[in-house]
Amino acid sequence: GLYEYQLYFIGCLIDILLFSTALGYRSHLINQEKVGTQILLTAESEKNKALLQDQHNILIRENIRKQALVTMNSKIQEQVGSSLSSIHVFADLAAKLVIANPEKSKEYLARVSVLGQELMDDIGDIIWVSTIDETEQHDAFISRVKNYCFELRKHNEVELCLQIDPNFYKTKLDGEFLNSKLAFIKSKMKDVLLDDTVRKLILAVTVNNGSPEIEITTW
Repeated sequence: GLYEYQLYFIGCLIDILLFSTALGYRSHLINQEKVGTQILLTAESEKNKALLQDQHNILIRENIRKQALVTMNSKIQEQVGSSLSSIHVFADLAAKLVIANPEKSKEYLARVSVLGQELMDDIGDIIWVSTIDETEQHDAFISRVKNYCFELRKHNEVELCLQIDPNFYKTKLDGEFLNSKLAFIKSKMKDVLLDDTVRKLILAVTVNNGSPEIEITTW
């Protein structure tokens, strides 16, 4: 009888061990499922966070684009209003002097032509500045400066030297800088066209305390 009780207790012990093992394995599976679910939830949360950030960036770029368009429209209206007033004055003077003083009339008409060309150039710069992508500003600015230099070369035998500080490409540019520096460069270029003594023009793009600068010297 004692032997049978021993077998009974051994059987109970085996049952308990098997039950405990099964329970432990089940608990392990549940924990694994929880961990897997948590990983999926975390990944989904990160994905949603990235999507929200992308949407936020899109909204920021859209606001910047709208602001650039508003600024562009304002500058164009200002430029057109100012230039058309001058064009009207010179055209009116030319019309009044066309018979009494033909030479003076031609001079005024030539002035009207110059003002019209300058107006088109200025509007072109305003539109260009407003539509240029922020990531392409530095290269686009240098390309536009080179185009001005090319136009100068077509009209005058002037040696051109373009010097660019490598740190320029690390600086932050804005519309005000691009507009003002393009206007400054064009003004200097026109002065060179009117000066027959200039044989060399050096245009240096430098960086001073983190801010880009344009320096132009002539020889």
